[in-house]
Amino acid sequence: MHWPHRIFSCISSLLVLAGAPVQAANIERSTIAGSEVVSVRITDPRRYWNAAGFHEMTPPIRLSTQAHTSARTLIYLKIGSGDVLTHAGPAGSRTIQYPPGSESDRVSMVMYRKNGMLGYTIDDVRGTRWDHNGREYFHVYRASGPQPHAPLIGYEWPRDNARAASEATERLTQILRTTALPNGYSSGDYYIYRFRQLNRCQGCHWPNKPSASRVSDRRPPWATDASGLYTPLAVLHDYAPLSADSAFHDPNSADPYIRAHCGSPGGPTNAERLGTPGGYYYRCPGMTYPIGVRDMRRAVRDGDRYSESVCHARRYLFEHLDLDGRRHFAAVMRSCRH
Repeated sequence: MHWPHRIFSCISSLLVLAGAPVQAANIERSTIAGSEVVSVRITDPRRYWNAAGFHEMTPPIRLSTQAHTSARTLIYLKIGSGDVLTHAGPAGSRTIQYPPGSESDRVSMVMYRKNGMLGYTIDDVRGTRWDHNGREYFHVYRASGPQPHAPLIGYEWPRDNARAASEATERLTQILRTTALPNGYSSGDYYIYRFRQLNRCQGCHWPNKPSASRVSDRRPPWATDASGLYTPLAVLHDYAPLSADSAFHDPNSADPYIRAHCGSPGGPTNAERLGTPGGYYYRCPGMTYPIGVRDMRRAVRDGDRYSESVCHARRYLFEHLDLDGRRHFAAVMRSCRH
């Protein structure tokens, strides 16, 4: 799931997570008696997503992060059997919908220190999947202890079962109350309160939500696709909203291939960058939303490594698009050619 808006010696750990040799996926599911809630355990989170056939989704505009922290977020997608369908979206746009058997995860990581070394370890995973009948299930996993790369534990529940969602939230709350976070921290009352508020996944992940037009919009600013996901659709566009909140740092602020516009990708480039290093955000006149636009052609021509990752994600999506989608997003793929 996407991040809430109102809401490397260290690089080596990220590479292990995203590029480890493929092996059997290590996930265990156990249905709780008398309930549609399923207990989940991932024994080796460093290798799970690659082993299970997921692909990293790198959007042209980077995701904002909490200001003045070392947190990192990765988005993974696994497409099921069948085409990714293309539909009419808001305001004449085109959107996409995933076939049954698809799954997506938002993987949150924090920095740890051990024996004088720095690295990243997973502390929180939020995701969704569709079974082979198309029924959707949300899930949340948490680190099972403070040690780096601890197994993940959590729960899964059907999107359409409010009672199961409530039960899963209570069980997850118990994990927070009894399990130390990475680096040995514990969850305080406010952290637990925010966690419970943000566990109402369907509140942000409704299909075909348009991109925010004004800073006063309260939901996450990026547009969702026909399945309610944010990042895969953003991969297929060269633009997306930037951070307009001082609580969230915009890592695009240091990218030489991105320009900040106001109101729309073709709007004036008079967005003002505010804040300090590690806490940059943007402001536009009239409270219109700041929009980042990446010059993909120039970035790819220059051999920009981040843009190469964007193109890798685009190729995965493009290979699974229906014929209408391939036609519509053909220009997007052409921008990935040298």
